[in-house]
Amino acid sequence: MEMSLPDSRVSGAKGFTFTPPPKFPATVRDLSIVVKKGVSHGELLSLLKKTVSELVEEIRLIDRYQGPPLEEGEVSLTYSFRYRAPDRTLTDEEVESLHQTLAEKIVSQIGAKIRGK
Repeated sequence: MEMSLPDSRVSGAKGFTFTPPPKFPATVRDLSIVVKKGVSHGELLSLLKKTVSELVEEIRLIDRYQGPPLEEGEVSLTYSFRYRAPDRTLTDEEVESLHQTLAEKIVSQIGAKIRGK
């Protein structure tokens, strides 16, 4: 299949930029944390962005749960973290180490509990 894209210089389009796809694959890890009900996703996301390694490419909230077996006033938030290095493929050991360090920082800095542990 062949596809023709207009040349932005010819068509007059402004602001068009091309970003080539990454050369190295990403690895995704999820983390479920339990926090007090009053803690907002925005607060957590702000803290997470300050805490994470430069190898974390994306952070997404993928689930919010409230109910048994959680205690009254608690909520579980599951985040998906996409790890990628610009210059190499990350090994499972590297990603696990980064993810474990991230989980420990979340526990120590916001007093969250890791769900399932």
